[in-house]
Amino acid sequence: MSTPSEPQSPDHLNRGAFLAALESNIEVLAKVPSEHLATPRVIAIDAQWGDGKTWIATELARRLRGPEGARPVVSIDVFRYDHHDDPFAVIAAAIYEALKPTSAVKKKFLAAAGAVLKSAAPVAAKAGITLGARAIGLSADDTDELTKGAVGALKDSAGSFSEKAVEKLFDSYSATERVQKNFMQMLSELTGKLDHPLVVLVDELDRCRPSFALEVLERIKHLFGAENVVFMLFWNSHSIHESIRHTYGRRTDATNYLAKFVAFNVPLQLGESRTNGVGGRYENFVRAVADIHLPSAAASHDFRAAMVQASGVLNPSLRALQKAIQFAAQIAILSTDQWPRVSAYLILLKTMDEVRFSELLALDQGAAAREAALFEAAIKYSYPGDMNQIHAILAYLADRPRFDGLLKSINTGTTGVDDLPADDRRVLSETDRGRLVPQFQRYAQGLFRVLTAK
Repeated sequence: MSTPSEPQSPDHLNRGAFLAALESNIEVLAKVPSEHLATPRVIAIDAQWGDGKTWIATELARRLRGPEGARPVVSIDVFRYDHHDDPFAVIAAAIYEALKPTSAVKKKFLAAAGAVLKSAAPVAAKAGITLGARAIGLSADDTDELTKGAVGALKDSAGSFSEKAVEKLFDSYSATERVQKNFMQMLSELTGKLDHPLVVLVDELDRCRPSFALEVLERIKHLFGAENVVFMLFWNSHSIHESIRHTYGRRTDATNYLAKFVAFNVPLQLGESRTNGVGGRYENFVRAVADIHLPSAAASHDFRAAMVQASGVLNPSLRALQKAIQFAAQIAILSTDQWPRVSAYLILLKTMDEVRFSELLALDQGAAAREAALFEAAIKYSYPGDMNQIHAILAYLADRPRFDGLLKSINTGTTGVDDLPADDRRVLSETDRGRLVPQFQRYAQGLFRVLTAK
């Protein structure tokens, strides 16, 4: 792909290589003949909400359009249209608008699309076409032409189910496959003339009504599997799995269900990190957001490093991480903060999950054990044996009766510190033999009041 001349959004997460890989996958998938494909030409980008899927969709569209935006690319925010009964009109109208066919091709395309809508939903055909086409931005003339192929169905559907009506209904169903093939052939003729794949970017699918989201997948599979057309879906797969189970039952194998609709499912990557430490993959993003919101004082630099590590433990969405840094800037604690690792962790945790934060605030033993386990998993391969202050406090709270007993034995001379396992020695050392635990609670309570006031 050529380097686009349009303005580029800042890439704080070094996702250039990820975008280049997507472009390569699109090119490869577009060249595979339909008869050799087990699934539609669909690539799904999977990430949790707030991890930047929309940024990827926007930047990918910019790159695909090429210099001066010469190449057509279709971008659809389907959540805007999930009040429709049938997504076909929305997708078809968006493709039509992007390709801008000549007058001769235009009539054929609209006729084929009208036939699909007539066979799919006779009673609501005209309303569906009008809503779908005009929502995308087609002119009134184009919308009127698109409805002509379906208007007759309104008359055919009236009245009782007579023998003649039932026979006509059966004929209608038997013609559905022919109608669908005709539309795909028409679309293939239109896109086959392009010297590049036509890419259709579908964002926010995981926010749609379950029935509408699955209808989008069905429509793509059965009506848009044309040559040289590649769909890119942006979703949170967990949400899509829930839509599948909501529609077809809790025992439905959602992974196998999606396998018939998607060629490649690609987890969204945060990009390469500059360091190998805990949270290194978040470093560039933290730096970029902190440069905007935080001061350049030494305390701020300590807090930034602490937020990177806290991110590596808690694995927040980028949206939650940005919000946490903005909170830190608003409460103006950084100039006097002596516990940057503690404050970074607590601010991020409260931003992500109020319940977990409240349980930890109450010094709940189970809550502390869960948080401490996250630290153990995060540092296991990065810094074996490393333990910082917040980690030690959590470990102490998670097993407080035992640590209180150890301190009692040490104070009475029954047990020597050097006799303890290395991890226990670290916990007692980092918590100043438990003295920091009540300070931690007071600090967390004060932080909670400030954050809640904001």
